[in-house]
Amino acid sequence: NSLMEAIEQEASKSKKGATTITTTTGISWLLLHVKEDNVAALHFYKRGGYLEPPTQLLHKLDTDRLARNAGTIGQILLSKPIPIILSPPINKQENHPRKEKR
Repeated sequence: NSLMEAIEQEASKSKKGATTITTTTGISWLLLHVKEDNVAALHFYKRGGYLEPPTQLLHKLDTDRLARNAGTIGQILLSKPIPIILSPPINKQENHPRKEKR
């Protein structure tokens, strides 16, 4: 479970390397596929908050293409909303040494 939490935290920080999509509502979703007969994995992910994608998300996805590209044709697509952690703005003044007044 802590491995999934680490993956979700990393996906929150950066969309690189994760299958995420942001809807017009500003929510980002982490996506994964599970084989239909892998009951243990389905229960694991559902306990972790993964559900079938909502309609608003499905309208933004080409699920057939996604499955072909991922090599997961015939598998169940699950999704989970994730918060996006934005990096704090860099204060440019902090990066420069202060000039002493004369």
